[in-house]
Parts: sequence; C-alpha cells; structure tokens
Amino acid sequence: MSPLNSVRGISVATERPYGSTLVNLDRRGVLRQYYGKDDGMMCHETGLLRYSYGYSRGNSSVGTDPNNFVTKPFNDHLKLLSSTVHALLLNNRKELNLEGVDLSVSFNHCTILLYFADKTLKPVSSMPFHCDVTYNHKGQYVDSANEQVENTPSVIISLGDTRYLKWRLQICLVNKATGRLKWYNVSKTNFIKTMALGDKTILIVNTLDERPFLDSGSRCFMRYQHGNVNVKDSAFTCGLVLRV
Repeated sequence: MSPLNSVRGISVATERPYGSTLVNLDRRGVLRQYYGKDDGMMCHETGLLRYSYGYSRGNSSVGTDPNNFVTKPFNDHLKLLSSTVHALLLNNRKELNLEGVDLSVSFNHCTILLYFADKTLKPVSSMPFHCDVTYNHKGQYVDSANEQVENTPSVIISLGDTRYLKWRLQICLVNKATGRLKWYNVSKTNFIKTMALGDKTILIVNTLDERPFLDSGSRCFMRYQHGNVNVKDSAFTCGLVLRV
C-alpha cells in the first residue's frame, strides 16, 4: 500500500529476461524484492555496505537493470526471522539431513517473491524451472556464476494462497549437433514431483538437491531442478527466500 519506490513500497525496475526489456511489475515472471543485512562497515567510496544478491550475476530469466537495482535493509522483523530460522536449522540439522551443510553464518539476504495475477495487471505470475546454485557439468561449484555461498541452503517461507512447486530430474548428455554437454529432461513418467506450498509452510532447499551427482546406472551426471510455478485467477501468494 506504500507509494512505489518509497522505503516501504515496491521498487520498480526494468528487467531483461532473455534479452527483452520489460517492467518488473507487469511482466509474467514473479515480482522480486530484495532485502539485505548491513555489514556494519562504511566504505568511503560507496557508503554503507550491504549484502546483496542478483546484482552482478543476475540469472538470464531476470536480468535486473543494475542502474536501478535496489537492496533494501533488513528491518527488525527480518532480523528476527533470519535468526529464528537459522536456529531452527541448527537445532534440527540431523532430522533435516543438514549435517553436511554449511550453517556457520545466519541468513543475511531475503528475496521476497510476490505472486499476483489479475486481468488488470497480468494473466499469470510465474517462476520457471531453475537451480538456485550453479554447478558445472562435473558437479563443481562455479564461483563466477554464483552469489549464494557454496554448500548453504535456501529456506522459503510461504504466506497466502497455496502455490504448487514442481521438481524435475535432468541428465547431462552430449548434444550430437554441437558435441557439447547439455542438460536434458528425464521423462516425466520417471521423475516429476509436485509440492503444495501453503500458508505458513517452510521449504528447505538442501544443497544436495541441486548438486549434480553421478548416476551409477547410466554413468552420467544428473541433477534436480525446481520451479514451474504458475499463479493466476487473482490468487496472491508470497515467498520469503532466505539465503547466505
């Protein structure tokens, strides 16, 4: 309800998904708003330092304009949420299969995903299949392509109407036309799963869920992707994505 581009309002920016320039408010892709913790240091050249995400290595499906990219500060509510969820993971790391995950740092960034579709704005709000963390075809973390710290989880807290998140399995094979390795979808009959993300649910994306692994049968690398979310018919759902 706050004015656009105000401290508490929605930040408007142009985005270039796959090379096409669109306004973030009305394009089909889910509206993203970014919040980061201040690190307590001042830089003489740039001012206050704040943890940001998606600025310099934006995904090709987003491509936010760097000249109008805003990372808002954590307020007290986000600070409390970050520390509470971090403690939840630490205290239940065995039950949640997080014993091999890096939980040394509390979450310092939150991307808020606002899914809303209406005939006056856009017919659908969507999120494509993707991996939060980029690995090469050998399963190695690619530092130049990532901003999320290696081996850290993403935690998604959902509010509002239920949305449906899908998972799919991919296999890495040589493209006969180019001779290069490429990810191909495994048949839907073999693996595709759907999760209902309802109000006040928490989803933990374990780093193991996305890191490519060597399949013992095919001797090829395989990986999981998540996404394919589509919200329409005036439904409203929000996802608070916490990461390091």
